Amino acid sequence: RDAVDCYFENEIGKFLFIDTAGMRKKSKVNDQIEKFSVLRAAMAIERSDVCLIMIDANEGVTEQDTKVAGMAHDSGKACIIVVNKWDAVEDPELAPRLPGAVRISALHGDGIPELLQAMEDNLPEKTFPVELLLPFSKTGLAAKLREEGAVTSEEYVPEGLRVSAQVDQRL
Repeated sequence: RDAVDCYFENEIGKFLFIDTAGMRKKSKVNDQIEKFSVLRAAMAIERSDVCLIMIDANEGVTEQDTKVAGMAHDSGKACIIVVNKWDAVEDPELAPRLPGAVRISALHGDGIPELLQAMEDNLPEKTFPVELLLPFSKTGLAAKLREEGAVTSEEYVPEGLRVSAQVDQRL
């Protein structure tokens, strides 16, 4: 199936979850379907700020899980390992032990606050472009921009210093 977009909003912000429905085991699909599911996952990763790698607590980490995690990592995306169906684990000692993983039960809502916090902690800082014309008496502000932001261009003009930069909302 196609990826499904699900919008969610809370006090932290607005989120878009992209459910790719995972990739199937090779024995259950032909090569054409597997290629499509890998392409679908790659497109979802590209659209993402943070990738949630969902592990079924009863199955453990599969080859497909490691493939998706590798794709997300190679794309430079933040990844959170999420162990779902934790409520169905009969013996927690036998369940997957993944350092830093967030354990949840999507069915019962257990662990969701911790997951949302992990997502917030891993969101990249949002920046936006600014164009400034600083009078010569204020060009010291350019030094702050160089330290705190990403200056993309500087040009001295008769009125002062014209600066283009990417800055976060703190500036």
